[in-house]
Order: sequence, then C-alpha cells, then structure tokens
Amino acid sequence: MRVTPEMESEAGNKKKRQLFFSTFLIILLSLIIYSDSFKVPFHYDDQAGIVNNYSIRHSGSIYKFLLSNPTRAVSNLTFSLNYFFCELNPFGYHAVNLFFHVLNGILVYFVLSLIFSSTPLIPVLSALFFVSHPINVESVTYISSRAGVMSTTFFLLSFYLFMKFRNSAFSFSKKFLFYSLMLFSYILSIGSKEIGITLPV
Repeated sequence: MRVTPEMESEAGNKKKRQLFFSTFLIILLSLIIYSDSFKVPFHYDDQAGIVNNYSIRHSGSIYKFLLSNPTRAVSNLTFSLNYFFCELNPFGYHAVNLFFHVLNGILVYFVLSLIFSSTPLIPVLSALFFVSHPINVESVTYISSRAGVMSTTFFLLSFYLFMKFRNSAFSFSKKFLFYSLMLFSYILSIGSKEIGITLPV
C-alpha cells in the first residue's frame, strides 16, 4: 500500500493528539494527587539544608555560588532561586518539587514511547502509574528530597537523548547535538545528586 502525504499528515496529527492528551493526563493526575502538599512545612533535613542554610541566600554571581556549593550544586541553586522569589514560604518549594516530578512522568512517557512505538497505551499507562505510585510521595513532598527528583529528571532526559542519538536516521549534525545535550544532562544529573553517576551502567 502506497503511503500518501495525506496519510503521513494524518498520522502526524494523531501522534500530536496522543502526546497532548497523554501529557495532560500526567499533569492532571499529578496535581490531583499532590494538591494538598503545598502547605506541608519544612521538616528534618529541610532545617539544615534550607531554613538555616545561609549559603542559599547568596546574592552574588552564580559562578561564586556554584563554587561555594560544589556538592549538589544544581539542586542547591534551585533552593537559592526559591529563597530569592519566596524566601521561606513552603508553597514555592513544593511547587518546584512537583514541577520536576511531573517532568519525570512526561520523560517516562517519552522514553517508553520510543521503546513501545507501536503500542501507545503502554507508555501513557506506565507514566500515570509512575506519577501516582506511593513510593514517590516522600521524594515529592519532602522538600530536601528535591535533589533525588532533579537527578532523576536529568537522568531520564540523558537516557532519552541517548536513544535519539542512536537513531540512524538522523544526520551527523543532529547526532552530535543529541550527544552533546546527553552529556550536559548527565552532568546536571550528577550535579543534582551523586546517584546520577550510575547512568552509564
């Protein structure tokens, strides 16, 4: 059967609709589940890592900030930005945590869409299962656990970019772009939390 431009266009539109609907479901379910977490106060490590951590209140250059926070510099930078915009109001910190959790759900969908390209139901159901699983509750609602959530974000992004890089249909320039972004995302994963170093394994 000959594939016409009209058929290709319809297939592309169908894929876009699936992407939009799946992303909408992932965001909606995440918001419903974690809607009551925005008022949860600072706990345990939050006191040392945020409330009493005066290094995140740094007002100088980002370069100096990163030098003064060499461990988990990327996640600490987001805490610093949180403090700049909302000081010690927990709402903003929880909103950022949830933002990265939603991103993780979408990235799970993207990765599985490449693996199960012929069965679109598996990626979306898996992503919905991921964002709603109770094992993630502590990481999302416990503000200091943002380091792990962010590391997962860049971990999944790096893995997704690697899969795109392996696609032989792309030109050399596109492959180089995907590879460069993959390495950069890998560095961000390690900079968020040390566990990101396990990605190559």
